[in-house]
Amino acid sequence: MADGGCSVSSIEVVHDSYIDVISGRWIMYDTGDWDFKLDSDRMGRAVYAKLITSVEDLKQAIIESYGLVGMSVAVEMSYWLGEHGSCAVGEREAPVQISNDKDFDLFTSARKVDKYINVFVTFKEEIDGKIHFLRPMGNLFKSKEVASSNEMQVGSTSADVHTRNEVKDGETDLTEDEIILMGVAEIEAVYASNGF
Repeated sequence: MADGGCSVSSIEVVHDSYIDVISGRWIMYDTGDWDFKLDSDRMGRAVYAKLITSVEDLKQAIIESYGLVGMSVAVEMSYWLGEHGSCAVGEREAPVQISNDKDFDLFTSARKVDKYINVFVTFKEEIDGKIHFLRPMGNLFKSKEVASSNEMQVGSTSADVHTRNEVKDGETDLTEDEIILMGVAEIEAVYASNGF
C-alpha cells in the first residue's frame, strides 16, 4: 500500500508463514470448563511454519524460540478448537494434544481451515525426581541444576482441576513471592546437599 500500511492479504500471508505459540498451562474447572493461564514470564512467540514438517520440528522450533536450547525440559504442546471445533465435540471440549506426527498432521489440517489456531505449550522440568512446571527464566540461569543435555520429551497435556474459587480471573496459580520463595528453597536444598 502507498501509505505504508498493511493490506489484509499481506497479513494473511504472514500468518500462514508463522505459528503463534503461547506458554502457560491448562486448567480445568469443576464445571468442566477449560482455561489457559498464561506464563507471564515467557508469554508468546511466533515460530516460522514453512520449515516445520513434524512434531519434532515443531518442538525444536519452540525450544529455540524460548531460548531453552541445551536445557532438559519436557514440552507439552496442544491446540484448542473452541468455537471453531467440530460438531462432534461437546461445548466443553478439551485441548487437543500434539505428541506425535499423527497429532501434528491433524493440527496442520485444522490450521488449513483456521490459520489462527495457536499452539499452547507447557514447559516442565525434573527436580529431585519430581516433575515441576518450569521455573521463571531468572531462576533457571542462576541455578546450578540446569542440565547441559538437549533432552526433550513430549508428555500428555496435563491440567489441574480447580474450582472457580481456587483460581480467580486474572490471578495466576502462584504469586511472584511464592515463586521467589520456591527458588530460595531450591537453592538452599542444593547447598544443603553439597554440605555447605
